[in-house]
Amino acid sequence: MLVIRRVMSCLLGIAPLLLIAAGIRIVIMVVQARDPEAYSIHYHYMGDAVLVLSAGCIGLFGCYRLWRPDTRGTWSLVPLAAAFFAVLFPVVQYGREGSPLQRSYRSTALQLGAVAQRLSEAAKEAGQFACTSFSDHADLPSMYVRQDQVLPYVVECVPNADGPATGTAPERPGTIVVATSPDQKQAWFAATVLPHDVGQQAAWLQRAGERLVIAQQLDSKS
Repeated sequence: MLVIRRVMSCLLGIAPLLLIAAGIRIVIMVVQARDPEAYSIHYHYMGDAVLVLSAGCIGLFGCYRLWRPDTRGTWSLVPLAAAFFAVLFPVVQYGREGSPLQRSYRSTALQLGAVAQRLSEAAKEAGQFACTSFSDHADLPSMYVRQDQVLPYVVECVPNADGPATGTAPERPGTIVVATSPDQKQAWFAATVLPHDVGQQAAWLQRAGERLVIAQQLDSKS
């Protein structure tokens, strides 16, 4: 019977160990976000780290008690509960709205669409796309932070373009790049996101594996 309990203890210990590893990874990520050069997603990661580490340590303690020869097999319920938590936690925490990274992508895509619509409507009235870098969206914070400061969305312009802005994305996540054609009758909108929860370089926002670009064109009568 003792051998069976010890085999169960080893097998059930996998989930608590994975929880502890995940908790340590989150803590390391929080420490990396303290780098003054780093950008990160605005989310309370330490709260998740405390929950995950606590569940892992409790589950590991249950495995230890199950290993001991003077302990009842009912201690197996503790690591089983930890395993159940490992499965349930991401579903409850991120299931409805997705992970913080997914939320940041969705938020940036919505802001990209809003800027594209706003500038396109202005272009229809003026007869051309007149883009200038502006901070009208400073009161609309993005999901990105740097040095504990939430970053607003910013707009950068690329004039005399023959298509969407190419090359390396701007360093800053939450940047909406507007490229306008030489005759200012066409415009292409793209945005930058943080490819990981913490990083020092943004990447182009993608959808279905390809860069998300919103192209707008004025008809000849505009």
